[in-house]
Amino acid sequence: MGNVQLDEPNIPSKVFAGVLIVIGIGILGYTGWFTYSSFTFAQNSYRQIESVNKNDQLIVGAESLTQKYTDGLNLVSAKYPASWKLATSLDQSEPNYPMVLTTITSPRGTVLYLNLDWGGRGGACMPDSTDKPFQAGNTCASVETLGIQPSGITNLYAHIAHVTSTSYSETFDKSNIVLTTKHYANEAGSQKYVIGLVASNGSYPAETNKPDMGYVTEDDFFDAYGQDKKWYGELHAYASFNKSAALNSQDALTVKAILKSITINLSN
Repeated sequence: MGNVQLDEPNIPSKVFAGVLIVIGIGILGYTGWFTYSSFTFAQNSYRQIESVNKNDQLIVGAESLTQKYTDGLNLVSAKYPASWKLATSLDQSEPNYPMVLTTITSPRGTVLYLNLDWGGRGGACMPDSTDKPFQAGNTCASVETLGIQPSGITNLYAHIAHVTSTSYSETFDKSNIVLTTKHYANEAGSQKYVIGLVASNGSYPAETNKPDMGYVTEDDFFDAYGQDKKWYGELHAYASFNKSAALNSQDALTVKAILKSITINLSN
């Protein structure tokens, strides 16, 4: 039987195969380390953000609403912090049109208004063609809604007129009362940032990013109609701030909490 010659494996091939194995192990190791490191970094970042958010809440969170206010007509109720000062008066000199004037003031001087009256402010304003929202020297005031949130008021109705070129009708539909944050400036350009309650109904929905000029005020209000179609007046519920940064302050967050706590006490 003849001898069989077995060729020795090629040495360079063995070296090359070993290098590939080492590289593969290295890649797998790096991938595992990178994945773990990324996960750990993400976890730590999240914990840091979570911690900052919790600290922010501790610093600028809304104050606890431990007190309850109900106006002299037993129509409007709200909760507010014990550290805020309440002042209210009831004017019934016109029995059919009583007025309630109420302020709730923070220790830092922020004033929240909760006034019930019967309107009568009226007026109109047509801006000039060269006017631009929020600039000084405009013919009319300017306003823009920056944010909208639901309110806690769900039992009011709105008188809504339906007008076409050939017909007119009116209905009493459920009113959508919302909490808004808005930017306001008078004709001279003096700025205010307002948190208040308004009606978002029919042809006049509350909408963001739509600057407007005309007869507008910083005084937010809404009409209060019951299911019985009776008008209980206008409720003016708002607070204003001089700087946009103040909208993130503890007072601003507390104002929002107070406004969201408002209830309208109707039997229907």
